[in-house]
Amino acid sequence: MSIIDPGGYRQHELQITEARATGQSHSETPPGVRHPSWKHDVAAEHSRLATVATFAITDHMEQNKITRAELAHRMGVSPGRVSQILASDENPTLRTLATVATALDGHIDVTFRPKSETER
Repeated sequence: MSIIDPGGYRQHELQITEARATGQSHSETPPGVRHPSWKHDVAAEHSRLATVATFAITDHMEQNKITRAELAHRMGVSPGRVSQILASDENPTLRTLATVATALDGHIDVTFRPKSETER
């Protein structure tokens, strides 16, 4: 990074040119600059995470014959609140997920994995 090129864009441009010349792939987006689809990608990932969490919780409840009323009792909340938490449009906090996991005597695991080429 220099005063003349504060964002390192020239260096990034050279890396792209070199990658193209050697047949390698390289990000077209300069460092520190979000790709135009970034907001859409974040919204899609948010929706996917909410769906995965909800499915995992409800699947566990069904397999162990735990009703929403029972979960509400264990959590110390109303059955309506449990319905809100398990709604696909809900945005549960980590604290809420931890409360649900504890009430179900379990853990919620999070795994980061890069997108495969077919998911991009």
